[in-house]
Amino acid sequence: MSRRWLAPLTSLTLALSGTFALSATSTAVATPATTTLSSDACVALLSHEDPSVSGARITSAEIITAAGTMPEHCRVTGTVTNKAGGLATFRVNLPTAGHDGRMYFRGCGGSCGSLIGPDPTWLARGHVVATTDMVTHSYGSLSFAWARNNREAEIDFSYRATHEATVIAKNLTKAAYGARPSHSYFYGGSTGGRQALVGAQRYPYDYDGIIALYPASNETSIGTLHLLWSAGANLDAQGEPIMTNADAEILHADVIAYCDPKDGLTDGLIEDPRACNFKASQSRLSPAKAAVAQLIYDGPRDSSGKALTPGGPELGSELNWRNNYIQADGAAESVYTSFGKSFTRDAAFEDDLPEDWTPDQFDWDTDPARLGFMEQFYTSTNTDLSTFHRAGGKLLLFQGWSDQSVVPAFTLDYHARLVAHMGKATTDEFLRFYTVPGLGHSALPLDPTLELHDWVENGKAPHAFVARNLTGATKAATRPLYPFPLVPRWSGKGNINDLATWRSFDPTARPIAPVRPAEPVAKAPGKVSKVKVNGKTRARTRTVSWRAPAAVKGAPVLRYRITVSQKGKVTSNRTIRSSVRSMKFSTSKLRSGRAKVTVRAVNNTGSSAPASVVFRIKK
Repeated sequence: MSRRWLAPLTSLTLALSGTFALSATSTAVATPATTTLSSDACVALLSHEDPSVSGARITSAEIITAAGTMPEHCRVTGTVTNKAGGLATFRVNLPTAGHDGRMYFRGCGGSCGSLIGPDPTWLARGHVVATTDMVTHSYGSLSFAWARNNREAEIDFSYRATHEATVIAKNLTKAAYGARPSHSYFYGGSTGGRQALVGAQRYPYDYDGIIALYPASNETSIGTLHLLWSAGANLDAQGEPIMTNADAEILHADVIAYCDPKDGLTDGLIEDPRACNFKASQSRLSPAKAAVAQLIYDGPRDSSGKALTPGGPELGSELNWRNNYIQADGAAESVYTSFGKSFTRDAAFEDDLPEDWTPDQFDWDTDPARLGFMEQFYTSTNTDLSTFHRAGGKLLLFQGWSDQSVVPAFTLDYHARLVAHMGKATTDEFLRFYTVPGLGHSALPLDPTLELHDWVENGKAPHAFVARNLTGATKAATRPLYPFPLVPRWSGKGNINDLATWRSFDPTARPIAPVRPAEPVAKAPGKVSKVKVNGKTRARTRTVSWRAPAAVKGAPVLRYRITVSQKGKVTSNRTIRSSVRSMKFSTSKLRSGRAKVTVRAVNNTGSSAPASVVFRIKK
């Protein structure tokens, strides 16, 4: 047997029913002072005060009667008012019977703003279940309009609201049952995944165990660079989409046909997309559409071709581009154009951008560096988890290979840097990372909570999980998952649907194609022509106009860069969308004499040679 075939599923045991029974089906946990909560005791929580959190107030406490799978519980809602007067609403759901001492905090998604209901399974198990909207607003989860000129709300969204709601939830648990939670856990994905990592990094004593799904760890790189690039790459000079949703389906079929068999099993899934060298030019798409697809795969780059993020979406994610990168038929814009535009304009920079700002004004050479100020608030990319480790904390990290929102490159990059900083042996003491084939930005196809309990409370680390109903699988939709970098491989013997016939395989024992720089799909555009400056020599504003390049050489012009200078000193440097052929500029920084305007056309490969005109100024 090859050394690349590792141990079979020895950590899982076959149940009598023929399915796998995971080891953490029961764990011992300390019992609270009381396990029940009467109706009167629930209502009495309305008067609970929490001096440890400034501005906290309970607004309601009521019994919610059992309905369907949702058990009876006490629902306590409240708000925390920040010093600017903004609100973050929290909710704590407490079982009226059978409290087991555990508390779960649930993260939110997108720009949050509303409360997520409790998981009935968690309540039925006896867990207290808490959450926060981080910032109370009614703009919807795709809008950051609430953040405009509102630094206190941005800080709440970054880290403060979740920590404060966690403190309140623990204190309410003590008020209800006579003891704080014996073990506290966090579960969240996307923005909730960022909340999870923030908890481990900033507040390492808040949670004993954390489950982080596809975390938006670098908010500005994802919300601005990735989303604006992926959606903007599909727009032509007039702002019209180039690829359609149907094109994404054709591309996906071509990718699966090429990459799926490479892991030895044609099952509709790509085991590890990094091992496949498919290029969009190999698809059935037209050259122009294939060029757009390759731009998306390669991820954001500046005009020199330098990568601005860890990478773009992986092969196999194409169906999730529909409506997200590619606008739906009849829609004014794609989902991620809307999300990225609002986040970038209202929440990504130290000073918010003008309300009429549009994504085609983003300067890929200069604007990325300006995102750092706000990222210092949002970030959850700190690789020093030593305090969380010393406190006994455990972290389960999950990432779908087909995620189009938080693309795998971000999570892979964070994990690699964390292991490099902490060391593999130390990291393995508190963290397990799992990648899920076929999974997009959606619900995890398994429940890892019991295994997390067993690790935190009994010291038994998880190895394999069983994922069910994997998206896209045409065979064996239920199969094991192993800690990264291990992947599941069918042994080739026995029933493929029998989990005992699957093994863990280490793909790092054979070379995986490294991430390569984007291969040029076209040449840089030709020079613009007919550059002309209009207006009187004493005017406070002048207008420069030009004509588009005679030939764009295979790739559409994405934008124009206009520079105004005098005696070698740049006084203005702007980027505008490609559908515009003129621009007004101020002469306030210019002195009497000669000045120069330079116009360059920019496409996905680079910029054109400069086209300049000299004009006169009198003051």
